[in-house]
Amino acid sequence: MAGEAVHCSVGSGSGSARPEPGAWVAQHARNLLMLEHRPLQFLICDRDAKFTRAFDDVVRSEGAEVLITPLRAPIANAYAERWIRAVRAECLDWLLTVGRGHLEQVLHALARAMARPFDSATR
Repeated sequence: MAGEAVHCSVGSGSGSARPEPGAWVAQHARNLLMLEHRPLQFLICDRDAKFTRAFDDVVRSEGAEVLITPLRAPIANAYAERWIRAVRAECLDWLLTVGRGHLEQVLHALARAMARPFDSATR
């Protein structure tokens, strides 16, 4: 998938009607799943109204499970935010990745490093 890009646009020109957000998101899920060459196991979504039943149906048609974040559980989101912050601070701010395979290698290495207990004596 290196070198491929997904472009998203909503209407063009004056007077064009904007599609419903749910239909728009469902269509982009279809587009993304057509580009993805590996099976999707699960997809984590928040409770935004854009993630409609049509979106869930598209994802489930590929054999994936749709997981919805807990209601009023801010701590649950903190884990994802910590991971994203670590990826950016430890990897993406310092590296120029040259494709999907390279990015996956970098993320796997970071995941292994974060799984090890931190020992300040070895630093």
